[in-house]
Amino acid sequence: KHKSVLCSKACPLSKRITYFTRIVHPAFFWCTGSWNLRSDQFSKVRGAQRNMIRKMCHFKLRESEDLESFMKRTNQFINDLLERESALTWDILVRRDVFKWAGWTARLRSFDPLRITYNILLQKNWDWIQSVASQNNGRQLHGRCLKIWRWEALIYKYSRENYPGTSWVDMAQDSYEWTQLVQNLL
Repeated sequence: KHKSVLCSKACPLSKRITYFTRIVHPAFFWCTGSWNLRSDQFSKVRGAQRNMIRKMCHFKLRESEDLESFMKRTNQFINDLLERESALTWDILVRRDVFKWAGWTARLRSFDPLRITYNILLQKNWDWIQSVASQNNGRQLHGRCLKIWRWEALIYKYSRENYPGTSWVDMAQDSYEWTQLVQNLL
């Protein structure tokens, strides 16, 4: 819808990036807190952002330039541009939204412990999954591999690496500290 403005060469690139951030981000990131993405999907999200910026910058393949060097050149320009404009890549923004939503969900126990969202969070959480996997050599009780894919897996991994022995649900109870953790998340 806003392609004519975003791809206009008459407007400075920094203003177009700001416009891009204010217009495209809210539409793209609607409800991203509940997304459950794999690492290849995170790279596709980052690639979509780079592709849109490439179109905004009107990059062209030079004569005698192969695709690999073209991508290297444009990605370096995009990295410098995002750093100069203090913009983050979309995969980081999605991770931050997941952490924000997780914090909100974990704090539900202090507001409404009977709410269905909080009860679903507690049912068969990551600790339960790990205990069943360790008891059955990675298999559930019916003979298949344990392949439960939870949206909190990213948060469990981050908290175990950076805050061992601490439950992320307990950490999220302090809204201010959780917000600081989310802001420092890269």
